[in-house]
Amino acid sequence: MYPSLYEGFGIPILEALYSKIPVITSNTSSLPEVGGKDSIYVNPNSEDELSEKIDFLLSNKDVCNEMVKKGYDYAKYFTNDAHAKSVYNIYKQLS
Repeated sequence: MYPSLYEGFGIPILEALYSKIPVITSNTSSLPEVGGKDSIYVNPNSEDELSEKIDFLLSNKDVCNEMVKKGYDYAKYFTNDAHAKSVYNIYKQLS
């Protein structure tokens, strides 16, 4: 759970995904990009919304397990190798 008001990148979200933890985070700034489509997003100013999503995950083990699996797979897109390949492909297109 990371209801931040603003993040430049969101390293704690990426760390959680790599640690196989289901993620609930803010629907603001860069967090949806870092969390991917299988994380849960909330308004960081809404205690009710955050509480609702926490209760949802606590009562839905299958959803948590699916989020963990898909989140871990998504986090692999942020490895150094993946980044290097992406930059290399950009250079190839420019030459």
